[in-house]
Amino acid sequence: MYWLDNLSIAKKIEDIYDKIDKTNPEDIFYGFKKMPVAICISNMVYILFSEVQFKDFKKEGCYQIKEKDSRFEDCSVAYIENNYVGVVNIDELKHTLSFEAFIGKVFRAMYHAHQLETNEKRFTDELMLIDYPFDEEIINLWLLERHYLLKALVSRYGLNKERFMKARMIRKQKLDKYLNYDAAIESFEGVASYVEYRAYANMLKEKDAYIVALKGYELAKQDFSRKNYREMLENQGLFMGLLLDDLYPEWQATYHSSDNYLYTLLRDAFNYENVEIEIDLFKGLAEELIKREKEKINLLNKEFNELAKHSIVLKGNIVAESMDPSKFTLCEDGIIHNSFLKINLFDKTIHLDGPIKTIYGTHMFEIKELTIPYKEKIKIKTNQIECELLGKIRGNISKKGNKIYVDIK
Repeated sequence: MYWLDNLSIAKKIEDIYDKIDKTNPEDIFYGFKKMPVAICISNMVYILFSEVQFKDFKKEGCYQIKEKDSRFEDCSVAYIENNYVGVVNIDELKHTLSFEAFIGKVFRAMYHAHQLETNEKRFTDELMLIDYPFDEEIINLWLLERHYLLKALVSRYGLNKERFMKARMIRKQKLDKYLNYDAAIESFEGVASYVEYRAYANMLKEKDAYIVALKGYELAKQDFSRKNYREMLENQGLFMGLLLDDLYPEWQATYHSSDNYLYTLLRDAFNYENVEIEIDLFKGLAEELIKREKEKINLLNKEFNELAKHSIVLKGNIVAESMDPSKFTLCEDGIIHNSFLKINLFDKTIHLDGPIKTIYGTHMFEIKELTIPYKEKIKIKTNQIECELLGKIRGNISKKGNKIYVDIK
């Protein structure tokens, strides 16, 4: 980020602290309070706004400092000594990000910590995405929702907000419980996105129209990808918040004191029952997008099978500890984890980077077979293999071509 280039680390952190210290979080969102936040730069962590002096951290001026460890990786919130701490990794952000945009991201991380601190209930079941019934009809309705939502934001006149809700409620009837996936992402992540861009716009003294101009192109995309679906729902949540600002100014207080989803607050703000919509407006496009997505999945399966010609295949009762369902690729007999998978094997936690493939039993965390593409050196003994990735694994060993099978004991 150009605003960082000519500043000392200490000066950077002090500037961030000063800007946030002068901002009242309640001016951004009702009930929002400052939370501890960790700013990660290279291999160091700087914690601001913590009333607790954390162990192993050194107090220096307005921050506590320590070398970065695993608690601050791949997360937006860390849990340290019974305290939620928002996390922002500067190295993962675009170099062109302005100072004001960065401060928006700090407030977003703080808000995520605030959500956990206040026992937020609107979490999504990420595993619902695995068998989410994406088809031409559902995608047509989803594209229709986004179309009307953007039109409602661009012009407050007309019936576009009602048309948006009519399309949403038709899709709800067809999806049943699966709409809860959308609603939770729109609410939990969408409101955090609202906080980020509200903080950013407030610092620039800009109004809602600025945010619509800045982010509206994402809502205007007539596209679909299972991989990016979660991110696109988050964007919808941001814009639902902006629409609620206009229709129901007290919505933040209601949202803060209830477990209502964003779309239910909108649904109750006006009558949509008698409005007509162009129900098949995106039917042809939806068919093309579903076809394209299936082709993409087939290609990813083919690429994985090619990669897995050299692999370790573990069979037995393997316990999965954590995974990233948003980066799954479904295949005929299992799931390809494109991000990561943590497993427990012989009472040891092992982190595996994707792509790797699992065939599971009665549920996702009960793995019957795990295929790990691997070309490094493997020591093979009668009832054991040993490699750098897995360490020593005991079991009945067999080999077929360049695949090593271990039936775990």
